[in-house]
Amino acid sequence: MSNHWFLTGASSGIGRHLAELILAAGDDLTATARKPESLDDLAAKYPSQLRVEALDVTVKDDIAAVVARAQARRPVDILVNNAGGGVIGATEEMSDAEVEGQIALNLMAPIHITRAFVPAMRLRGSGRIIQISSASGQGSLPTSSLYHVAKWGLEASANASARSLNPSTCS
Repeated sequence: MSNHWFLTGASSGIGRHLAELILAAGDDLTATARKPESLDDLAAKYPSQLRVEALDVTVKDDIAAVVARAQARRPVDILVNNAGGGVIGATEEMSDAEVEGQIALNLMAPIHITRAFVPAMRLRGSGRIIQISSASGQGSLPTSSLYHVAKWGLEASANASARSLNPSTCS
């Protein structure tokens, strides 16, 4: 039986490549993007496997509805939190909006989305959660400090979740 994946940030880069691989493998995919039209070509190629959802992962109030629609389609087996991005510059030169945006996009969004899926995965007794981080979660550069802060936080959150979730049901 094929898996049902939920993938954030599917419109470009790693997310786009993952979407193509998932669909080519014959699995079902709920793919999210701020610009869902960027996935029109994949939707046309895989009409029965792919559902595209518009989602800005930093808008917490929109997450529950998108997750509910994905779960109603078919329970999600694998969650991939991939959406992310960075702002270059010294922390003291960033606006409050840039600071808060970096934390919202690269740390809080994956936490909120994971929290939305874990109860159903626990109830079913199965599920996988993949957090796409970067080398920035292991080191830092002076021009990307807030991105590094968020990715270090994501690494810590993923490690804590892995320890707190029962490996026989969610990993």
